[in-house]
Amino acid sequence: MRLYLLTLASSVISCSAASQLQNTIDFRYSPAYSFSVIGFPDDWEKTVVTTKGTLGYNFGPGPYSKPLTEVGIGVEGVEFRVQRQYFSDPRIPVAVTEFTSRAGTIRQETFALVSLYMTNAGNTFLNGRVRRLDGLNGTFAWAQTSGSNDPAFRNIAWGVNRPIRYRVKVPTSSQKIVALGFAEPYKPRPGMRMLETHVEGAEPQLLDPMKDKIQNQPYVLLFSGRDIDNDGMLDIEIRATEKSDPNVFLNALWVFPTEVTVTVDQIISGDASPKAELYYDCGPEGEMYAPYPRIDALRALFASDTVSPVLFINSHRSFVLDENSGVVTADGYPFLITKPRPVALTSSAGHYLLHLPKGTINIDAIVVRGGSKTRSISSMPDLEAEKTLAIEYWRRATVPQGKIVVPDSGIQYLLDANIRNLYQIREFVDGHLQFQPGPSVYRGLWMHDAVWHIEAALMLGDTAIAKRAIDNILRYQQPDGRLRIMAPIDMQAETPVFVYLLCRYAQLTKDTAWLDQHWKHIVDGIAWLEQQRNSTLGDSTQVYAGLMPPGFADGGLGGKNAEYSGVFAGLIGLKMAIRSAHWLGKEEEASSWQRFYDEFLMTFLRAAKRDMRKDAYGNRYLPLKMADTSSTTPPHRAQWAFIQLQSQGHIFDIHDSLVVNTFRMLQTGALEGLAPNVGWLEGGVWPFFSSIHGMGDLWQRDYAHAASLLYAVGNHASTLGTWVEEQLPRAVGTGTSGDASNATASSLYIAFVRKCIALERDSTLDLLAGVPEQWFKPNAIIALNDVPTEFGQLSFRMHIDGDNSATIDVSSVRGNGTAGGPKIFLQKLKQLGFINANGSPLPEIYNGQWGKQIRLSLIKK
Repeated sequence: MRLYLLTLASSVISCSAASQLQNTIDFRYSPAYSFSVIGFPDDWEKTVVTTKGTLGYNFGPGPYSKPLTEVGIGVEGVEFRVQRQYFSDPRIPVAVTEFTSRAGTIRQETFALVSLYMTNAGNTFLNGRVRRLDGLNGTFAWAQTSGSNDPAFRNIAWGVNRPIRYRVKVPTSSQKIVALGFAEPYKPRPGMRMLETHVEGAEPQLLDPMKDKIQNQPYVLLFSGRDIDNDGMLDIEIRATEKSDPNVFLNALWVFPTEVTVTVDQIISGDASPKAELYYDCGPEGEMYAPYPRIDALRALFASDTVSPVLFINSHRSFVLDENSGVVTADGYPFLITKPRPVALTSSAGHYLLHLPKGTINIDAIVVRGGSKTRSISSMPDLEAEKTLAIEYWRRATVPQGKIVVPDSGIQYLLDANIRNLYQIREFVDGHLQFQPGPSVYRGLWMHDAVWHIEAALMLGDTAIAKRAIDNILRYQQPDGRLRIMAPIDMQAETPVFVYLLCRYAQLTKDTAWLDQHWKHIVDGIAWLEQQRNSTLGDSTQVYAGLMPPGFADGGLGGKNAEYSGVFAGLIGLKMAIRSAHWLGKEEEASSWQRFYDEFLMTFLRAAKRDMRKDAYGNRYLPLKMADTSSTTPPHRAQWAFIQLQSQGHIFDIHDSLVVNTFRMLQTGALEGLAPNVGWLEGGVWPFFSSIHGMGDLWQRDYAHAASLLYAVGNHASTLGTWVEEQLPRAVGTGTSGDASNATASSLYIAFVRKCIALERDSTLDLLAGVPEQWFKPNAIIALNDVPTEFGQLSFRMHIDGDNSATIDVSSVRGNGTAGGPKIFLQKLKQLGFINANGSPLPEIYNGQWGKQIRLSLIKK
């Protein structure tokens, strides 16, 4: 156990003096509500523990990022307040929550048990006949239909910015009647979620599940389906229309023989289900067909033996207490087991209370998930022993901890927690490994986020997992070269950032053979990009002429617009492809792409000159939307795309006026140290954007502002060390948006800290340039342990030994034939009075050579 982390956790609630210090991690801006994952890498279940101390399950497409089932502990009739919440060791997800109330205190631990059956969960035929593709997002009891309707309308499968796809085995070439069932409990009015439904061999149908303005109203669409491609499978797909909510859903599907006569009313009532060849309840398959059971523990210690403790379940699922075993069941399977045994289970309007004997001080409880795999689980395991097993698992886990060491315990806490979080949210989908942005609404694959996730894994030296994640993404490249994941959304940036990712992987691994093997993917991607650009040349009156066709930008700019994010991504991808072509000696392609790049950039600069505007403070900036004349859109909105152009692509000189003014504009009007109104949440701040911003500051050599952002972003984390995507400043409100335990925020913060210590710049490797001033203190250690850089593997260590001496060691970095070399920025050490051990003055910057180790011995004057 790391004692400094216990000190850190204590500071969360007693930091009135420390919170006045700008560069201190004290979680002063932590969100009012968030959650963190406590499960395992590649786990089929992504259990979360919330800021309320509850275990959270069953996420749906609205209310977004809110668990529809929560399990917690308390005392009947007494309101407990969370006093503090933390991980004693951020590498090990045993979450501690301490509660206080007039009835005394509770100390609670939550953690996931290590399953003996844990395996990588592929996506096979779920019941021998049905296969679901692209992930198993779904939930129980989303819709609250009446008891007279078929119960399958309550549960739902849902697609995260992508279609729902099922494949059903049928006799080759056969015809079937297919029924699809829907019930919408969330959207308040018609037109908000339009569902385009497809069954192989039948005409598509469009459904508005709120067309009658009634929530929870069941609808059924009937199709005459046929296996037209003769593969023995019937394909079923639910897509979003272009202008409606992109998160689609499906409650149930039925397959009937063609000779059976059924009506919509019979299907809704459930009377037709016995006639079906296949009656399939969509959504619960992730749990019902889980490859192994999952068990989460909740342990509590009460300070008083005079209270009557309870466990509560908030859910629209139905729970029953088995009087013989004392086990609480759901859908006939074990769900909740306690020690001591419960006295009674009472319920009211989706709120269940499991009453335990009065005077109980110690409570052990487990939540069991996994459908039929849980039938044999009926008793309480030894949770102290199980916690020991969990701790041992995480100490041995193949998560690349220890690669980055910093002398600030708060930043180290965040690093360790977020390296773990990045890997916990990873998953196997259709048998392929993928990193994902979050455990709830963003449990899926996004191209932009995947680049950041994989780049963070590469920076931590995990090249094998990065390669597997890229192999998965390659499946999404189409014959015309386009990379498309977010269908039917038209996102122009996906393909060029895919090109960037392939080149970046090769750049950091130095694997020319791999790059050459995958070169066609890059060539095809650039060809698609050029074709898209050429398609805009026919009409010079269009604002996007010579750039990219209209598309969806994301990150604060909704709808299909003429916008610059696809242009920016194109420039980044092209620049990386040109560099890679030179590296492989493919000079003809490098020359052709350079001409394309130059024309593209010049066209952009002309358009930017046309579209430039001034904010209220006189800062000139470029709105992301082309020819934007809005007087209400905040200048900061969606500026992540331009900042990425510079922080990732390094497209412009650091003194370029467009760059300088944009960075100045984003610093103007900061709230809680972060630029407001960049993303979707009106008036909100977006912590993970500010990590991109901070990396841009490092490139711009604004090291002081980068350091302030490093701490401002850190202080918006929850006390469990991870972020919600966006949140309101505390003076504005408590609202949040997007996913929590956000792995994209994790990956960007990891990269941000790494670049503070080691930043590749043109032909030099800048070491210590962006390190915050207060890290240069007695007994400080700053280290990177065998990590990849653009110039080769790096091990770096700076140790200030007490007050009077320091050493800096840099491993031999190859340099790959480039000019320049490693540069160690020594200004801060010089300001502290350090000199070389031989008595000579310390230079501002030490210039090393590629291929040679460096050791500097320093003493105080």
